Amino acid sequence: VERTIGSAKDVASLSRKVVTLEDDIACLAKELANDKADRAKSQTLLIKQAEAKAAMLCESLRSEISQDLHGRPPAALAEAPLPSGSGPGDAATEIERLALGRS
Repeated sequence: VERTIGSAKDVASLSRKVVTLEDDIACLAKELANDKADRAKSQTLLIKQAEAKAAMLCESLRSEISQDLHGRPPAALAEAPLPSGSGPGDAATEIERLALGRS
């Protein structure tokens, strides 16, 4: 009889511990889901900001190149340093392509 009473107390104690563990796991799962959602939102925001910054930089570069093409004499453009590994024709073609906004 004493053994049965002791076993019943052990079962009740273990049952309370299991309930506590289940609650803790549910709480952790909820926190993990919230963190995942927050990371996804942050990542999306950072990507949009980077895209906007890249677009602004491209537009600024296009504007500068266009001003250089139209505002400087051709001789001055010919004297401008070329990117390494480019020939004169390659650089001029690339500058015109960028100035006209072509991909």
